[in-house]
Amino acid sequence: MTWALSLWAGLAVLGFAMVFSVPRRTLPGIVALAIVAHLVRSAVLELGAPLPTASFVAAVLVGLTAALIAPRANQATAIYAFAPVIPLIPGTYMFDALTGILALTSSSPADSTAIVDAAIVDGSIATLTIVALAVGTISPTLIVGRHLARLVRGAPPEAR
Repeated sequence: MTWALSLWAGLAVLGFAMVFSVPRRTLPGIVALAIVAHLVRSAVLELGAPLPTASFVAAVLVGLTAALIAPRANQATAIYAFAPVIPLIPGTYMFDALTGILALTSSSPADSTAIVDAAIVDGSIATLTIVALAVGTISPTLIVGRHLARLVRGAPPEAR
């Protein structure tokens, strides 16, 4: 089941990448990276980690891979970094949080405390996961991206 979901994540990334007009030669790498990221997140979830942590681990993998591949392909790091994390966005949690908020506006809910609690938990998980994806994806490039680019391109020793 995990493989099937990961393949669907690859198909979703293909669509997003085409919408954002990434170069065609980068599409196979982006799709493969998205599939691997989804598999990594699923594996970390199986180990018992919460969704934000699992998403962070997958996003760091994507960020590191993008920082290594992009200079070799003579492309911007963002081409390889951002599309593969789009399928990792927790849409179900966002939907459940908004549904709970909307349920509070309807005619007197029976147990408003439970609805508020569920909406806050779902919204918090969604928010933390999105922050984890953003930080995990961009951190490798910000921390070691310039140094990795020099190493990958084989800059002369005096330039290092």
